[in-house]
Amino acid sequence: TKTPTELFINKFAKYYTPLIIIIAALVILAPPLLFGGDWQTWLYQGLAVLIVGCPCALILSSPIAIVSGITRNARNGILIKGGVFLEQLGKLDTIAFDKTGTLTKGEPYVEKTIKYDENFYSIAGAIESASTHPLAKAVMAEVRLRGVDVPEADDIQTVSGQGITATVNGTTYWLGNEKSMARLAIPEQVQAEIRALKDQGLTLVLLADAHHVLGMFGIADQIREESKDVIRELHRNGIRRTVMLTGDHKVTAEKVAKQVGVTEYYGNLLPEDKVTRVKELASSGTVGMIGDGINDAPALASAQIGIAMGKGTDSAIETADVVLMQDHLGKLPEAIRIARKVNRIIRFNIAIALGLKIIALLLTIPGWLTLWIAILSDMGATVFVTLVSLTVLVQRRVE
Repeated sequence: TKTPTELFINKFAKYYTPLIIIIAALVILAPPLLFGGDWQTWLYQGLAVLIVGCPCALILSSPIAIVSGITRNARNGILIKGGVFLEQLGKLDTIAFDKTGTLTKGEPYVEKTIKYDENFYSIAGAIESASTHPLAKAVMAEVRLRGVDVPEADDIQTVSGQGITATVNGTTYWLGNEKSMARLAIPEQVQAEIRALKDQGLTLVLLADAHHVLGMFGIADQIREESKDVIRELHRNGIRRTVMLTGDHKVTAEKVAKQVGVTEYYGNLLPEDKVTRVKELASSGTVGMIGDGINDAPALASAQIGIAMGKGTDSAIETADVVLMQDHLGKLPEAIRIARKVNRIIRFNIAIALGLKIIALLLTIPGWLTLWIAILSDMGATVFVTLVSLTVLVQRRVE
């Protein structure tokens, strides 16, 4: 896919080439016909104009820099799926992050458990046994630690943004977040314990039957060691807004946001809510969205640049425009620096290509333009912009 700059150059060349031919014809014909000039001299000058007007350097000003930028990032373990995405990456001013698996390790564990029913662990294990969700894995690890026998669950159904319903031993149960418990009249003591776990920044998974809450898990997730440094580096490199989007409750979101240093955070978001937030952010800037899960794919598709973690789900990697092949954010600031360097080099190359041609064309007025100057101007500019574009490949050594 051609980048916006390449599309502009192609459109520009559509008018530029006929204009150069017209100028060359005027240089050949006007002086002899209107001022009695020497035909041979002005034919020579017209040929020089045609040579100097060749848009080689202008056409090459972008694609070589783009390919160099994609190659440099590939060497660093960052897959960029096209030049248009590299150019957009260099224009980012806002980055939205999913929390679980992106800013955190995505390996949640049960930190606290409160149970009100002796069958709490066995029923929870029955419902979560078939799930691959990170929170489900944390619950199953806790159930196995307790050494509880897990029965079979039937009629398992996922409720988007809430949790799971299932039938165990003929009774229907609900397992999920607070939203999944909205139909219940929860006693004040249980509500107090829910608030206490939330105040500790834990993510809650509650289990209930048709009438009562049977217990709850307080789940924590470790923040990635590099997250805080990456956020700081992004701000230093000109990213003005860093936003965390998560389905966890706001207390957990606030705790993680303060630890990593993002400028904004939003909690209790369903997948469609993340899409809405990304679109709102895009209305005031160029937005990149980073995530790793199935639920992140719609938000990745909605952002100008979707960025997936290398060990994320297939749907996230397929949807994303950029893939971090490592399972961390450490290389992201450098990828943005490279993209911005590519954009600067493209603008510089265009200025050089056009500037040299304008200077050479002005030399035709006093009749100073020669074929040698024209050839050196055209080929010199072409070689120069090529060499400048290749500087993107030069990687600084970090001792």
